[in-house]
Amino acid sequence: MRRDRGLWQFFLAIFVLSFSIQRIQVAVVVHLSEASDLRIIAYGIQAALGLATALGIWLGRLWVLGVLIAWGVGVAATVLLETLFLEVRPPISALAELLFVAVLTVGLFLLLRYEFGEPTGSGEEPRDS
Repeated sequence: MRRDRGLWQFFLAIFVLSFSIQRIQVAVVVHLSEASDLRIIAYGIQAALGLATALGIWLGRLWVLGVLIAWGVGVAATVLLETLFLEVRPPISALAELLFVAVLTVGLFLLLRYEFGEPTGSGEEPRDS
C-alpha cells in the first residue's frame, strides 16, 4: 500500500466520499417519500460505486479506472431513468448533467490513468548521462 499520497489524492477521495454520502441521503429521502423503487436502487448503486471509487483513489489502485467508468455510467443511467421513464426531471437540466458527468468521468479517468497506470513508453530504461 502506498504511504506517499499526494494532497490531491486525499482531497479527491474526500470529494468522492462526500458525493457518495449525499447519494445515500437522496436514496433515504426517496425511500421515505415512497417514490419508485428503481430510483432507490439507482441511487444506492451510485453510492456503492462512489464508495468503491473513493477507496480505489485512496489506495492508489489501478482497478479504480473500471469502477470510475461504472460510476459515471451509473450516474448517467439514473439521469436518463428519471428523465425518460419516470419524467421527474426536466430534459434541459438532464442534458446539462449528462454533459457534466461525461466531462468529469473522462477527466478523472485520464488523471487517474496517468497517476496510477503503468508508465507508457518505448520500454527502454533511461540512460544515465
